[in-house]
Amino acid sequence: MTSAVTPPTTLQLLRGQVEEVREVFDQLLDHTQLRYDDINARSSGAYVVGWSPHRWAPPMEGAQRYFGEARQTWQSLHDLAAQAVRRSAPERIAPLDSADELLRRIFEQDDGWHGAPGKSVDEIRARVDRCLHEVVELLEGLPAAHGEGGQLLVPDTNALVFKPDLESWRPPEGAWTVVLVPQVLRELDALKMRRGDVGEKAVSVIRRVKEYARRGDTFKGVPVAGSLSLREIAIDADMTDTLPWLRVGHGDDELLASVLELRCQDLNAVVALATRDRNLQNKARLARCAYLDVEDEL
Repeated sequence: MTSAVTPPTTLQLLRGQVEEVREVFDQLLDHTQLRYDDINARSSGAYVVGWSPHRWAPPMEGAQRYFGEARQTWQSLHDLAAQAVRRSAPERIAPLDSADELLRRIFEQDDGWHGAPGKSVDEIRARVDRCLHEVVELLEGLPAAHGEGGQLLVPDTNALVFKPDLESWRPPEGAWTVVLVPQVLRELDALKMRRGDVGEKAVSVIRRVKEYARRGDTFKGVPVAGSLSLREIAIDADMTDTLPWLRVGHGDDELLASVLELRCQDLNAVVALATRDRNLQNKARLARCAYLDVEDEL
């Protein structure tokens, strides 16, 4: 068993993504040039309203890779940040929308009416820096960024069946709360009907959860052993307001959506999956969600 490191909080993860976006857009702008084309200076006799003379020049050699990286890196941050804002203070979304408009203009470089969003690459770079600073201020100012924090561990069904004795779990340092979400409880109920070892372990987990429930309200949290406690969640994740690539009816996706909802509720909290499922681990990585391998780290 390896010693697990405490994952970062959601707010720390989002700040880190902002810096990744800043770095990628710096690289893209290092390979970007502008040209000057004042359509109204031509001798056509007509004046065109709204035309910017500051236009995108053809990309420099080696620039194409940064267009894709900029789009993907920003989209990843935007999707997670937008969910956090919608869940906490949707009326404050304007800075994120402004950043989205500016950054898309940079990686799309459409040669339409508006042209480039600045007179020079340095001016555009400064605008990117300001808008990303405003995104960080937006996130840090959300009500969800001022919660009590804590450390939440969300196991998948496989983790519980593999290691049903929660008292033996050893997460990283500090007090942790194991959170059981509806998708996992449904899967345990289905597995308990199976014959053999898997069915017996599912029954064991359910029996233990019922025993813990005698210690108090599991919606609020009850002690398990040492600094470990347990909570249950009764309501499924809203699959209409989550990452766009998560699918309704797919167990791992619904579990991950529940984890993302927990992250949005308190950006100061550490929220991690507990799973040995490699595919789910990869999806967690794509969603910038921490995970602990129950086999090696718990």
